[in-house]
Amino acid sequence: MAKTLSEAAARLAELAARVEPDQRAAATQDGLDLLAVAAGLKPVGVLGCDDDRGDWPLGAAAVAYELDLGFQPDALWYPARDARQAGLPNWYVTAVAARRASQNALYVWRDPALEARVRQACARGRVTVAEEAALLGYPECCVAQHHAQALALEDLSIAAIVRQVPDDDARHRLAAAGIVPLPHSPEEWRELDALRAIAPEPATSINRCAACVADPDGPAGQLGRRYRELARALDYPVSAPAA
Repeated sequence: MAKTLSEAAARLAELAARVEPDQRAAATQDGLDLLAVAAGLKPVGVLGCDDDRGDWPLGAAAVAYELDLGFQPDALWYPARDARQAGLPNWYVTAVAARRASQNALYVWRDPALEARVRQACARGRVTVAEEAALLGYPECCVAQHHAQALALEDLSIAAIVRQVPDDDARHRLAAAGIVPLPHSPEEWRELDALRAIAPEPATSINRCAACVADPDGPAGQLGRRYRELARALDYPVSAPAA
C-alpha cells in the first residue's frame, strides 16, 4: 500500500520503468501528474493507458485508490469548436466517436466536486479553453494556443481526406483509424509541421505557448518549477529543465 506520497512516487517510478521504452517517458510524466494531483498542485490528471504500457494502467489506478483519489477510465476529450467551426461532415463526426470508443485514459482528481465536471466533459467529448485550463491546472494562454493548433490540424486533416478520398465510407475508416493522407506540396508540409510543433514545459504535460517560450518566468515556467520541486522532494525522475 502506498500510504505516503514518497511511497507512491517510488511505486509509480517502478511501474514506469517497466513500460516499453518508447512509452517510458510519457508514463513517467503521467506518474508525476498523478502525484501533482495528490499534492494539490493539479486539479485533474489525464493519464495515458495504451495497451503497450503493460501493467501501468492498473498500477496507476491502484496508486490513485491508495492515495484516496477519485478516478475513472474514459476516452480523451478534444478541443471544442465554436459556432463558426461546428459544421463537421457526418462521416468525420462518427469517425471521431469511433476513435474515442477505442481510446483509454485514466482521469484522476482529489477534490470530489470535480468528478461531475470530468464526467460531463468526457460525455461531451470536447472542452473549451477555459474549461480545460481550469480542470488540468494549465495556463490558459498555453491551452489557447494548443487548441488553435489542434483545431487547425483537424481542419487540415479533414480537407486532405476529402481531397484525396472520394467515398464517405472510406473517409470514415481513415479518420477513425487516425490516418491522414500525406501532404502534396512543400507548403502543405510546412503547414503540417508548424501545427504539430510543440514546446513542452519540462516535468509537466504543458505545451508552452509562444509567450511562455519567450519568458521562462511566465505562467508555464512558474508552474514547471513547482512540478520540478515536487519531483525533487519525492526523489522522482523528471525531464531536464529547458535551457
